[in-house]
Amino acid sequence: MTMIEEIAQLQTLLKTVEPYPAGTCPVPDMVLGTAFFPGGQGLWYGSSQTETPVFPAREIMIVGQDYYTVCAYKKVLKKSRDGDAHPEGETKTWVHLCNFLKEVDLLPKDCFFTNLFMGLRTVGKSTGKFPGAKDAGFVARCLDFFEMQVRVQQPKLILTLGSIVPRYIARRAEKLSLWRRFQTLTEIDACGPVVHPVSFQGVPQHQCAVVALTHPTMRPVNVRRRRYRGEQGNEAEIRMVQEGLAAVA
Repeated sequence: MTMIEEIAQLQTLLKTVEPYPAGTCPVPDMVLGTAFFPGGQGLWYGSSQTETPVFPAREIMIVGQDYYTVCAYKKVLKKSRDGDAHPEGETKTWVHLCNFLKEVDLLPKDCFFTNLFMGLRTVGKSTGKFPGAKDAGFVARCLDFFEMQVRVQQPKLILTLGSIVPRYIARRAEKLSLWRRFQTLTEIDACGPVVHPVSFQGVPQHQCAVVALTHPTMRPVNVRRRRYRGEQGNEAEIRMVQEGLAAVA
């Protein structure tokens, strides 16, 4: 696997999130093919691992909470070592996310797929709040690293996945300050799930749009709760992304 220059830079910067708190550990080896960063390169590989993707500078950043448990990671790693270009491809996250990207006319190759919290869960399930979120120092270091990712990619649009990521990244952006106290996307909908222009403290010169989306894993169940400009459910989220894109066109 050819390491893209920007990903190699982020791999080097990953040491800044150390030490990893109890219940978490660093990713030991990078998954080949398409996989969310830091498990993989966070890039879309098409039909073959032999293809070399282009880093989507100044395009779309998609941010989940964290990358898998150690057990789940090992299964994905094995599939990737066996030559699967999409070792995570059958998961609900990828199935529902790719379907939605198609609905809003976004190409996966134009997206950098990453996470807010670095590392793996050493125990428990892959869902729920990341164990490292209990460690204030680790949270701060991950937010610093999130800003490093923004600095490297310079995304025009950031799509957050789920209800947890928005309130954390909001700590670093004054325009997102209302999101800091919200626990649900319904609360975010009431104040505005599409925000532009947003600048983060560590990258003050860069501006982008930010849109808070339902996490793909439970999208069929949860998206029906979304409301935006008279639209409901999936149509509401489509409208959100359309407005985010229009704001940065």
